[in-house]
Amino acid sequence: MLSPLLGTAAVVFDYKWTAFGVNGALSLGFQVASLFLHSTFSHLGFHPILSKAGDPGTGKTEGSRIENRMFGMNWTGVAMPKQTTGNGLDRVCAKQSSQVVFINEAKDGKTNFSMDKLLTIFNREGVVKAQKSNDLSTRVVKIKAALAFTWNVEMRASAPIKQRMVSLQYKTSNQDDDTREAYRRLFERKPEELAAVLQLLMEHRSEIEERLIQDVLQLRSKLLLAGVATERIAGCYAVCLAGFQALVSVAGLDVQVAKKRLKVVVEQATQMAKTKNAYASDETEDADVFLEAIFGELQGKTAPTAYSDDGFRFYMDRSTNQQQVAIYIEAAVPYLREQRRLELTRDLKSLKSQLQQHPLFDKKDYSIRIRSSTAKNDKAYVFRYELGQEEQKVESVESVEKKVESLE
Repeated sequence: MLSPLLGTAAVVFDYKWTAFGVNGALSLGFQVASLFLHSTFSHLGFHPILSKAGDPGTGKTEGSRIENRMFGMNWTGVAMPKQTTGNGLDRVCAKQSSQVVFINEAKDGKTNFSMDKLLTIFNREGVVKAQKSNDLSTRVVKIKAALAFTWNVEMRASAPIKQRMVSLQYKTSNQDDDTREAYRRLFERKPEELAAVLQLLMEHRSEIEERLIQDVLQLRSKLLLAGVATERIAGCYAVCLAGFQALVSVAGLDVQVAKKRLKVVVEQATQMAKTKNAYASDETEDADVFLEAIFGELQGKTAPTAYSDDGFRFYMDRSTNQQQVAIYIEAAVPYLREQRRLELTRDLKSLKSQLQQHPLFDKKDYSIRIRSSTAKNDKAYVFRYELGQEEQKVESVESVEKKVESLE
């Protein structure tokens, strides 16, 4: 027979699953893992950013309030109107230790919000003045919270930020009478009833904390084997999966129900992680399209190292013994526009600026012969070349799930 605490937590957990499905599971996993930031961040060196984006009225913000109540906090997070000050946000975040701070409808540059500044703080590289002492002097306090966002449209961001985001998409089409009824029942629950989830986790705190880091590392390895592009992306989804796995292990669910839910979450989270482009950046959209086209052309050539008036070729960098791509922009852009009918910007200055911000950029104005029509060297932009995931042997999602069963 379930204890009253376990019984209440199990009911709440069931309603949450019905109302939000995999999105709710990964969000809860993020919350669970964030409880142990004090130990996981120092060992792992990272923590994901949770991003809830999608249609209005799908439970992004109010669903976050329910989650916060499940973890002992009765608030939706920090709203970001234009009058919100950056320093005020710093102070709010600094007060939450090993808890999740939801920031609602933040827009870099349109509100008093700076993603770069906030990330510096959340990376534990900076501090904020947030706590006053008895003599009215100000103490310097490090932020030790986890960062989450709710917004209708995910904010434009650089590649490193996008890699850290576990992005959950909320759609009106995913709602039906059952999900709305489960949401209504959750919303009607008293905060102290919802907080049974936190109480249950705290009863098992030691055993969860003891295995959480190892679970993250194992899940990260399995996601990489399944074809996730980078360790950063795999690690961030692994954190959420490990947190959800920990919650399932103590929630008092039927064993078969628990296995079924975990299987579904692992499967869909793996797909989410695999579809993340490791180098996608809203700040370098033209550069992304340009380089993807160049790499595609080179992969299709029978002699990709040969001189070519197309304006690009492979070469071996003798200093690093690695294959690089040299591109003569003034020839490559016309080739792609005229021969491949690719829509590219005509602003070469802007394109070159974006290319220099790209994660694969190595150097510019490198003297090397590229074109076959002249023996002279060109001033090339050079990029590292990394094999695409489609060229690597990966395991199926099914095989990954079987390996994860040992962690259940």
